[in-house]
Amino acid sequence: MATEPISLRESQVINVASVPHRSPFRYPGGKTWLVPRIRQWLKSLNPRPFELAEPFAGGAIVGLSALFEDLVHKVVLVEKDEDVASVWEVVINGQARRLAQTIAGFDFNDETVRAALAEQPTTIFERAFATILRNRVQRGGILAPGASFLKKGENGRGIASRWYPNTLRKRIEAILHTRQDISLFAGMESNSFGTTLIEQILSSLSTRRILLPDAVCTNTLSLTIANVSGSRVGFAATS
Repeated sequence: MATEPISLRESQVINVASVPHRSPFRYPGGKTWLVPRIRQWLKSLNPRPFELAEPFAGGAIVGLSALFEDLVHKVVLVEKDEDVASVWEVVINGQARRLAQTIAGFDFNDETVRAALAEQPTTIFERAFATILRNRVQRGGILAPGASFLKKGENGRGIASRWYPNTLRKRIEAILHTRQDISLFAGMESNSFGTTLIEQILSSLSTRRILLPDAVCTNTLSLTIANVSGSRVGFAATS
């Protein structure tokens, strides 16, 4: 197995401003910082990989960036969190425009937000909307139970600090135009590269693919790139 290391050191400053915002999510510790390195890596590969799989996708900024920048033909998102997965399910499988319009038309204020999040979703669409709403109004975008609402926020705007309905609408509609090239694996549990989850993805994807495990931002991160059997490529992140 041939390997090629790419090292990310503190002295190598990653300009996250160079990464267009594609995702409707906001995440603490998201993978935006990783996109320039993945972009660099994908551009170095010949032939171009056909498919990129992003386990623990979250906001899916790596997969979306690769797809929008024409670095791969197809993207597979893998997300075990059912709330997060519901958003991608809705966006990919035919209700993206409805979600975008619902976000744009939502009567946003403290009362309506709390009422919407207090309701128990009965459909996957309701769950997806509630997930986006919660991600935008809770501190740091944290979706975990018990996370508190934003208080002061930007310029004293409180919970409205991260609610940009027209921006979210445009991002979702942009993804809509590429949804035929995105597929989703939802609800699978995995915590490491090379587990049963990855094996299941491998058995169902096309050849010449990229495997992207969950990335954790550390001060020093080494990305080891491996050529697997000449037909698949992947990388594992290790501190």
